[in-house]
Amino acid sequence: MNEASDDHLINLQIANFQSISKAQKNLLIVLMSYLGFVWIYAFSPASDASIKILGLSLPTPDFWPITPAMLTVLTLGFIGTINAIGPVWAKLQSTATKAGLDFYDFDVQKNLLDYFTFLTLHPEKPLEDRKSRRFQLRHFLYPLVILASLYATSYSMRKLPSTCFYKTYSWGCIFVQVAFSIRIFWRALCRFSGIRQEHI
Repeated sequence: MNEASDDHLINLQIANFQSISKAQKNLLIVLMSYLGFVWIYAFSPASDASIKILGLSLPTPDFWPITPAMLTVLTLGFIGTINAIGPVWAKLQSTATKAGLDFYDFDVQKNLLDYFTFLTLHPEKPLEDRKSRRFQLRHFLYPLVILASLYATSYSMRKLPSTCFYKTYSWGCIFVQVAFSIRIFWRALCRFSGIRQEHI
């Protein structure tokens, strides 16, 4: 394969990575915004207030039945982007090493949680040194968002009628979220403990 073909392939890989990163950023924003809505109205003193979601005005009682489904869809989409970006990142890793670049040099769609990974209490620790990743809590930033979604989904059951349908519906949403998030939590735990350091 000639150099022009190599450059074209690398550009396609970078474009693919950045498109997944953009989708992940957007889903994270929507998911965290919806979680914010949940907790604002969970503790709102006005139980008959109405809210607007995507231009639709809903009374608060009508907000709770759609919450398990909304959180499940958003969480699964977010988990999907985490899973999708791993193989793409693995292909770019060798390219980045050869070019002297870091993972973050390719990511032009960084979100708030990405910037949290740069926080440090050590005044002299070089921020560009990202090789030592063991025992860093940053591995759990995305799992914490998923955990917050799971908790909000289970909390919404308190606001729903105690019927067989709503119980089955809510527990079904929780089960689906848990089933697809096990991989995310397991990988984060492995990277934190040093068992597995790669981002897959």
